[in-house]
Amino acid sequence: KISGLRFNDTMGHALANFLSLRTL
Repeated sequence: KISGLRFNDTMGHALANFLSLRTL
């Protein structure tokens, strides 16, 4: 469960970074 949460958190950050880069 913890590794799954960690994975989701990492994916969330990657997605946020990707979207912010696209906005720029």
